[in-house]
Amino acid sequence: MTIRDPAGSASRRILVTGARGFVGRLVFRALAEAGVEPGEIFEGVHGDDRSAPENPNSVPIDVTDRARTRAVIESVRPTGIIHLAAISEPALARENPEAAWAVNFGGVRNVVDAAIELVPDVPIVFSGSSEAYGASFRGSPDPVREDIALMPMNDYAATKAASDLYLGQKSRAGANIFRFRPFNHSGPGQTTKFVVPAFASQIARIDRGLQAPVIDVGNLDVERDFLDGRDVARAYVEAVLSERPAGEDSAFNLATGAPVRIRAILDALVAMSDRNIEIRIDPARVRPVEFPRISGDPSFTAQRLGWRPRIPLAETLGSVLRDWHQRIRE
Repeated sequence: MTIRDPAGSASRRILVTGARGFVGRLVFRALAEAGVEPGEIFEGVHGDDRSAPENPNSVPIDVTDRARTRAVIESVRPTGIIHLAAISEPALARENPEAAWAVNFGGVRNVVDAAIELVPDVPIVFSGSSEAYGASFRGSPDPVREDIALMPMNDYAATKAASDLYLGQKSRAGANIFRFRPFNHSGPGQTTKFVVPAFASQIARIDRGLQAPVIDVGNLDVERDFLDGRDVARAYVEAVLSERPAGEDSAFNLATGAPVRIRAILDALVAMSDRNIEIRIDPARVRPVEFPRISGDPSFTAQRLGWRPRIPLAETLGSVLRDWHQRIRE
């Protein structure tokens, strides 16, 4: 993928919504590694977010407010947008579907509609989800391609699928939108609502003597496609800085195509501990599994964008466990 010459970076203005989330922090690092200066990044944060010190280019934004979102786009006049703002935990979307739809679909419309009107050629990166494929995994034991139907099965997935379809229509009408569909990704800073930090946090507590050396688990035999969050962030940054437009076929899987068993992930994390840890199956946690194997085909993304995952799973797992050891020491 061809990246714009940093020599012309003085007029570069990258707006990142949801900038203080797990992936948002990784995007900031990836932007810096790509040569983007701090002053060229506009950090879109929710008005009540106090999770980090104020950035000189911090922009309060509520993506559910159409008028105020338009005002932010008009003020910044971004040369690139990475839209991450979302209710990203399926459980939260299930508990409050109205909020999930307002943020995950309404917020996307507000940002994109304003951008198309005010800065019509701006490249826009949308952080979608592999969960949008939903029931299509049932008939596809092989890694799914982007042309398979979106058949969401929960509120979170439905909001992401609806946004994906909406943005696909805008792409066909000429907008420059990269619709990414990342599969499972992890790394330091991710909450324990997700499987890798959920395991790693317990192992770190066991290592420090804060928890008995037992981990109760559910079904470990499902297979899932796992990425490092840094690879996902790199895809977003390369796209937003690319001189090549997304095109009409603008949906891109971010995946490895090589799913791994959850059991293998837990075994690898346990092997990094010097404690003798018992893995105990809790029948109450064992639920029927709709899709024993979920994976994405990354070949179209590699062909069109030149993106491939670089970071091995073992490195990802080690970084998450080290992060939890550090958190517990603090």
